Amino acid sequence: MSSVKLGVASRVQQVAPLAHYYHCAMHGLNLAASRMSFVRAVKNAQGTMETVIDFVTDSAKRTVVLQQAQKRTGRRQQRLIKLCETRFVERYTSVHRFCEQFPAIVDALRLMTNWNDNITSAKASMLLKAMEASDFLVAIVVMKALASLLRPLSQKLQHRGADLIQTLGLVRTTISTLTEMRTESSFQQLMVEAQTMADELETTIEKPRIPAHRSTFRANSGEDLDVTGYYRVNIFFPAIDAVQQDMEERFGSTQPGTDAAGRRAGAARHTHHTQAFSLSAILPTRVAGASWEDIRPGWELFLPVLPESFECDTKAELGL
Repeated sequence: MSSVKLGVASRVQQVAPLAHYYHCAMHGLNLAASRMSFVRAVKNAQGTMETVIDFVTDSAKRTVVLQQAQKRTGRRQQRLIKLCETRFVERYTSVHRFCEQFPAIVDALRLMTNWNDNITSAKASMLLKAMEASDFLVAIVVMKALASLLRPLSQKLQHRGADLIQTLGLVRTTISTLTEMRTESSFQQLMVEAQTMADELETTIEKPRIPAHRSTFRANSGEDLDVTGYYRVNIFFPAIDAVQQDMEERFGSTQPGTDAAGRRAGAARHTHHTQAFSLSAILPTRVAGASWEDIRPGWELFLPVLPESFECDTKAELGL
């Protein structure tokens, strides 16, 4: 579709050079959010969580056991939500529900380990063991934190009649918030939440033991750091960086890049989007409150195809 040489967009531009191609903003955000799964711990945590949800919800008997566990642990009677296959941002609801119902899930799985059904009891024991892993607990709370930050932008992009210029502003705000979030104090709060979940499993968050002869193909940064520092360097920072960099590449950014070329490319993408999206100000629902400065960037972009369009005439027509 968007291939530079063979895609539909390139063929249309051969006939109409000013017919610019723009990726769907919502799809772009979804792809940017999915970049956090490039962190191995996050990817594995998603798989474990999905397996647990499927195991509990695919059986009426196990669903009843979960409901009973919710009563014992004081949790609301809510079903677990399966992960959305197509929209990564929408997985926030599933992750949030999983974290909220975590004590009830643990209680239900422990009860299942004592069943006479060998298959069910063995799988329940296996899932409990997987959930005890420190990287699983940390990755889950990191996913929840990042998804909750991206969710307002997702809702704004899906809103009917959304103002694209304001949405670009929200994108820049989100990127700035990701930068501000990349601190030790922010991760310390997530570690407290992860340890609370570990307490339900009667375990603690610990660094993995990585023998020197087996660390060739494993993330091994921060070996000399404490537990919090290790997971901050190996899970939290990489997940934030992956999402932030992809958003800057797709939407452009006014934030300083890693080098001069990065700053120029980000500024160019931001200007390009602003110019084209400014044309949304001439829509009937927005034109009454629009000013000439709101529309001018788009007018300048498409001026070559506007016959004898003078700025004074266009401003006068807008005033009428």
